[in-house]
Formats: sequence, structure tokens, C-alpha cells
Amino acid sequence: MSDQTLSQPDWSITGEGNPWHVRLTAEPGRADELARRTAALPEAQLVATTAGRTDIYAVVQPGTRGAVRELLTARLPSMPGVGSARSELVLRALTRTDSWRVPRLAAEHLEEVGEPPSAAGRAPAAKIARELGVAQSTAYRTARQLLRDGVVRPRVEIEPALLGYALEAVVTLTLAPGDTEHAAEVLARHPSARYVSLAALPGISAVVVLPVLDVLRRNWLDRHDGLLRGPSGG
Repeated sequence: MSDQTLSQPDWSITGEGNPWHVRLTAEPGRADELARRTAALPEAQLVATTAGRTDIYAVVQPGTRGAVRELLTARLPSMPGVGSARSELVLRALTRTDSWRVPRLAAEHLEEVGEPPSAAGRAPAAKIARELGVAQSTAYRTARQLLRDGVVRPRVEIEPALLGYALEAVVTLTLAPGDTEHAAEVLARHPSARYVSLAALPGISAVVVLPVLDVLRRNWLDRHDGLLRGPSGG
């Protein structure tokens, strides 16, 4: 598959805290092996191999605070092939990947297409009811409520490279105190920004650009050569 329609839950129901961004350097010749090990972690939301100061960039979200400590201080640093590990807590996301819009259609074309179908339309209430073992009316009301409250957000998962965006990069800006909020708001308005967040890095001015070489997992979905893997891994 090259794209897939799915829904993304809000951070508030996927764990006790916000995600963590993790950068791993690998021992010589072990970057791909370490990336595969990282992508196999159930807490891994995104895993990519990168060029530059970091070999692997990952976003993880453990379910509990205790699990955060165990993952960041024990499991990740002790994985075979790890040279060093650095983690940063996301304080707030100003724009997320589920809100990214590919600028492919002009305004008049978007009007012709109209609004996308709701998640409830793509996954009929009857099917949800069967899978959850509840009444169809209950499934319908619950799905509508989750969508209305923004707890679950419909999205279409697309691999940027398949649409002609050959270069993907992780850009980290470290700013002086007081400038972080404004810079993040400006970046969030740029059409090429899929995800912009605030992290706990005050006091230093620096820019780090990590070109993405390969994405092994994005938004909890495994990938191979830019394609989403099916349930069986194929």
C-alpha cells in the first residue's frame, strides 16, 4: 500500500504524558540493525535512519511515567549497537502530521472535491459494533462523539516521497529563552512543515538538520521502501 486511511487518537488517551524525541548514534556499521530494533519497540511511533550527527531519529510514547523512565534510561541505551542516546520531551505540538495538507490542488479544485467523508462513513457503525461487541446505535454515537470532541482525528497516511518530495529532514532549532514560542508559530505556518513542536531546550542558539535516509515506522505503521506494510508485514 502507498497510503492508508486511518484515525489518530489524541495524546491524552495514548499515555500519561507527551511524546519524547530520541536521537541515537550507532556503533560503526550497526545503524540499520539498531533502527530495526528501535522500530520493533511497541512505544515507537516514528523511527527513521538519518544522516549527520544522529544515526536514528525516533518518537516514542510510553504508556506510563514509570515506563518512560525504564525506556529512556535502561532499554534504549542498553540495546545492542547503541553508541549514545539523547532524549527530549515534547512540551506542545503547534502542528501535527494529521493536519498537514499536501499543496497539490488549487482552491477551486478543493471546492469541487468538497469535504472528505467522515471516519464513521469509512468504518460503518455496524462493523465497529461487531468488533467491539456493542449495539450499533452505541457504536455510532460513540464514534460521532469522539470525532466531535477531537479525541480521534481522521487522516490519510501518505508517504511524502511517493508524491515527489524526495528530501525529508528533521530540523532542530535551539533558541534563546523567550524566542521559542514565536519561532515555532512561524514554522508551523510554513506549508512544508509536517510537524512542529516545542521541546525543553532553552538557552542555546543552534540549528541541526538531519536528512532522513529511510523511514521504518511512521505514526505506528511499519514501512518498507516507502510503502506501508500490511498486517502480516507484507
